[in-house]
Amino acid sequence: MYLDQVKNFKAHPILYFVLPVAFLLLMVVNYIFSMGIDTNDVIEQTINQIGVNGAFILMIFPLSIGVFVVWFWVKFVQRQSITSLTTSRNKVDFKRVFFSFFLWASITV
Repeated sequence: MYLDQVKNFKAHPILYFVLPVAFLLLMVVNYIFSMGIDTNDVIEQTINQIGVNGAFILMIFPLSIGVFVVWFWVKFVQRQSITSLTTSRNKVDFKRVFFSFFLWASITV
């Protein structure tokens, strides 16, 4: 959270810790249940059973649900705009976004 946004703080401070703590708990549970399992074999079996596209959709689906959960949490529980997650300004500066994108794209290439 940006310092300018602290002045307009509307939600209870504990609400900012619910999602990260829940995410960490899910990571710990996932680690415990996947101990001793070769994840590469599991992914290979999944690809063989349902195909590459099906496996891709199966793996991307939880991420897409997570995006909607974060959106719902920020918008309705914390009563903030989505723009407040990316910048403390009133609107997103797309010049900076495109500059960063092309900078990293040129470094990658």
